[in-house]
Amino acid sequence: MGYLKGFLGRDLDTGVPMPSGAGRPTPRLLLDELLRSGAAELKDGEMVVLRTTAYVTRSKPEETLRILEEDPRELIETILRNVFAEGGERLLQRKVYFDNLGSDAAAKVRAEMRREGERFLQRINGLLARYDRDRNPRAPGGERHYAGVGVYFFEAAPPSRAATPAPAPRRGRRRTSKEPKR
Repeated sequence: MGYLKGFLGRDLDTGVPMPSGAGRPTPRLLLDELLRSGAAELKDGEMVVLRTTAYVTRSKPEETLRILEEDPRELIETILRNVFAEGGERLLQRKVYFDNLGSDAAAKVRAEMRREGERFLQRINGLLARYDRDRNPRAPGGERHYAGVGVYFFEAAPPSRAATPAPAPRRGRRRTSKEPKR
């Protein structure tokens, strides 16, 4: 397996064998998951070829649900920081929505939003990689920092009129033509 043999089961940063349970998956486990999910394939037993530009686990529900642990927390922290920031820099938090899209266009809209979102994230990935010290030894120093940009698409049918409660009927006695208005 050539180059691949030298790193499977070793720390990616140092090449030193990693003890089991060292807090992060071994390169072999990562490779196995990429192959199992179809995100990558192994050519000629030694070359890893990525088949997709992004990886989202498609395996066990508990692995997929891990996203629920990270993504909402990051979004809520951003919103709270922006709401309660007093004089501090606000973080990027924007959305675009339209409320009268035809349902006949739904599949096309989803596909276009996915394509444009992926394109945007690929550009952001390249930008952040320039500042990541693991990928760029000449990146600026300082304390370790975590940052990213998330993109999501949402859609829903508008609330139906039937779902909106009708005003309650007025109760009380009827007024006759001779009674004054209250």
